[in-house]
Amino acid sequence: MFLHKIAMDKSFAQIRMAATISQSGLSEAQVAAVLGVSQSTVSRLRNCLIQKVEKYQVVLDRHLGESPSDGTSEFQDLFAMATLSPPLRDALIAIRRLMQKNA
Repeated sequence: MFLHKIAMDKSFAQIRMAATISQSGLSEAQVAAVLGVSQSTVSRLRNCLIQKVEKYQVVLDRHLGESPSDGTSEFQDLFAMATLSPPLRDALIAIRRLMQKNA
């Protein structure tokens, strides 16, 4: 999957959903069964073509045994996604440099 090519104009939730599907180890048919949707919907979720993904993310997280967000996992997810998205990585590095410079 080439998340870095689609990451520029997609929301954090869309990218996180695509990453969760990709990293789950489940086939599209299995993800579809878990979410109660068709395989074409899973494909659209994986390719960030669906805007409102929060309800799917909650269901998939529960199935994968991930606890509901406490606020800290978003940072871990963000840095994990940064490895897939060079523009996101560059933005995080720039923010870090600004914070260090102004500290």
